[in-house]
Amino acid sequence: MVFASGDVIGFTASTWLGRLINLATLGSPWAGLTHVGVVVASPSGELVLFESTTLCDMPCLFQRRRVDGVQAHWLRQRIVAYPGKVWHYLIAKAPDGFERYTLYDWCRSRIGTPYDVTGALHARGLCCGWLIHRLLPENLQSMFCSEFVPAALREIGRFDTLNASAWSPNALCRELVRRGTHLPARRIK
Repeated sequence: MVFASGDVIGFTASTWLGRLINLATLGSPWAGLTHVGVVVASPSGELVLFESTTLCDMPCLFQRRRVDGVQAHWLRQRIVAYPGKVWHYLIAKAPDGFERYTLYDWCRSRIGTPYDVTGALHARGLCCGWLIHRLLPENLQSMFCSEFVPAALREIGRFDTLNASAWSPNALCRELVRRGTHLPARRIK
C-alpha cells in the first residue's frame, strides 16, 4: 500500500456517536465518514497522520501524551489501532519537495491547537449549524478534523476554500474526489 503526503485518511466509526455523525453529514450507510486526517511525510520520510480529535487515546508524537485537538501519530499505528473502517483517498498528483516541506511545517506548527467542539457540531449539520457556520468567518484558533484537513491542503495549493470551517468529513471527501484532487476512496481496513 502506497501513501503520499497530502493523502486523506477517512475513518468510519461503528459506535452510536459515529453513526450519528455519519447520519448528520449525509454519509452512506456502508462508507460514511466520521473523521478525517491528512498524511504527511516527516523530514526523515516516515509517514505521519496529522488530525484534530478528542477520541484518540494514543500519545501525540510531538507532545508525548494524550491530547485533545491537533495531534500526530505514526500512520500505520493509527490505522491498525482504529476500531472501525479506514478509507484512503490518494492525492491525484503527488506533492513536490517544497509542497511536502510546507505541508509538514504547517501541520507541525498546529500541534496543540485545541479541538473546536462547537465548530464540529455546526459543520456536521446538527440543528442547522452548517448554515450558521457557512455564514461565520473562518476561525482556526481551534480546529475540528474536517476543518484542519482542508486548511492543510489549502496551505499547499491543493484545495481552494474560502472557509475551511464549513466542511464535514463526508462533504470534504466528496468534494476532493469531485474536483479531481484526490482519487475515490479505497477501503484499507
